[in-house]
Amino acid sequence: MKKSLLTTTAIFAATLSLNASASLKSANNFKFVGDTQYAELCQAAATNDLDLLKKNVKQHGFRLSASKDKMISLLANGEHFQCAGQNLVAFSTSRGSHDVADYLTGTEATVETASTSKYKFVGDRSFKNFCKSAVTNNVGLFKRAVSSQIGRLGFSKQEVINKVLDADNVTCAGESLSEFFQSREATNVMSYITEKSAK
Repeated sequence: MKKSLLTTTAIFAATLSLNASASLKSANNFKFVGDTQYAELCQAAATNDLDLLKKNVKQHGFRLSASKDKMISLLANGEHFQCAGQNLVAFSTSRGSHDVADYLTGTEATVETASTSKYKFVGDRSFKNFCKSAVTNNVGLFKRAVSSQIGRLGFSKQEVINKVLDADNVTCAGESLSEFFQSREATNVMSYITEKSAK
């Protein structure tokens, strides 16, 4: 009963709508507000139903002529898509739907242990905020992810940033962090990294 109520609440709380004149390729005006055809995305996030989420990503991506990566990027961005006032990643996480959250942030891969000489963090939950910051273009989240590794990966923010940007270090969805930022068009985060590197 509780699960059913949660699902129903998620469906009705979904604040999604599509501006029909929006250009999905640029995604600048891609916004959902109150459209029930997207309710299953919130339902999938609320119930950790990864198959339902993937089905909807594929279905809506095909209908809107958008690639899977573009759809995931849009759905994870709170400016374009929200469930109960949260972006889809935050909504999934708050409901304990880790499979869905990991899929959206590109951290589905197998965990590889970090060694002292070569750092590899593929699918490691403690580093997923680096991937999540790229998907959501969230500078604040990236800064927190960097700060959490000071003393572990390096003794300064710049040292940590340099290490996580190495392709052998943090990998998101099979891409280096730099490539992942570019493919997800995380312009705010990339600008912050450039600014820090220039100092």
